[in-house]
Amino acid sequence: VGCRTLDPGARDGHEPTGAVDQADARPGMVHFIGWVGDVDTSTSHGKVRLTLNGYDLAEWSADYVRADVSAARPDLATAAGFEGTLAVPPGRYSWCLTAVNVGPTGLGNTRIGCGEIDVPASTGRALGSVDSLRIGLVSSTNAAIFATGWAWDPVARRVPEVVVHVLIGGTRLPAEVDSAATVGFARPDVAQSVSGASGDTGWRSSFGITRGVSPVYACAFAVIDGLEEFINCRGVDH
Repeated sequence: VGCRTLDPGARDGHEPTGAVDQADARPGMVHFIGWVGDVDTSTSHGKVRLTLNGYDLAEWSADYVRADVSAARPDLATAAGFEGTLAVPPGRYSWCLTAVNVGPTGLGNTRIGCGEIDVPASTGRALGSVDSLRIGLVSSTNAAIFATGWAWDPVARRVPEVVVHVLIGGTRLPAEVDSAATVGFARPDVAQSVSGASGDTGWRSSFGITRGVSPVYACAFAVIDGLEEFINCRGVDH
């Protein structure tokens, strides 16, 4: 037996590679396009990890064909392209994208791009709000998040579908935990204050979380014409 000193910056030529072609922000979300690949896995999808303000918040697979990449790098998988979005509160973020080493060799991951990005607030098409966000204790280790609010589409003159994304302790809950809110609750206050709005614009949503992790942010989006339109976010500590 014995010891060996490892160099964290060492490479053996089998690390993943890639590039960020586009990094932009939409109201309430960040959006990235690029490609990644690993010479050790030319028949399977590469992976890319998104870090925002020092937190690893999302991981996406490269799962669509990039003919330009295939022409320049025939040793990589044909499906090397990725596109990903993540719901976040408005504000300025430092971001980095990292190609994840998924092959049997290679000594680490490869950072393919970093930068700063400003996430704007709502476009105004989707009206609404996250009015309340509270934590309820379920057990010694678990808690529940209860979020309520309202939403209205003034163009279609209807209550839209509402999706709620949650960030907890700097980490986004897995996508399968993100929730479609239940809509149609009475909000006479909204009907009185918003011109043309119906009286059933209220929505509710709930999530299970681990106790003791703060802060918690709930960001609501109205689904309009198949796209998620940012409403707003609300945070709470517990």
